[in-house]
Amino acid sequence: MKTTITEASVPVSTQLSRFLQRVLRLTPVAFWWLVAALVFAVANLILKKEVWPNTPHAEHFFAGAALASLASLAWMAANLAWRVANTISCEPWNTTWRLAAILGFMGATGATAAAAVGIGVLVSEALF
Repeated sequence: MKTTITEASVPVSTQLSRFLQRVLRLTPVAFWWLVAALVFAVANLILKKEVWPNTPHAEHFFAGAALASLASLAWMAANLAWRVANTISCEPWNTTWRLAAILGFMGATGATAAAAVGIGVLVSEALF
């Protein structure tokens, strides 16, 4: 007698583990580079007095780098949600991930606009 394992009989922790493996496999390498750039920029902003005491414009540079990383991460996260939706066969979850991706793209548009304004303010403060 052959027994088949259905998705409903698999423990939730195993399902979650499989889903996280899928998401990590679909995550592009550029996403992790952007996360590293964001961590580097924030660390330099926190430690600006110790690391950059004689460079007054370092704060503006790293704040701009952090804003640019955040804006790019928003686009990458929305793209990742769309890629996850492409791999899911269950229709309600597929639709949910597509909706999350669309909302993510809308949020990324707003984040990019806010980052552009923020970078513009930083540049104008640095120049004048």
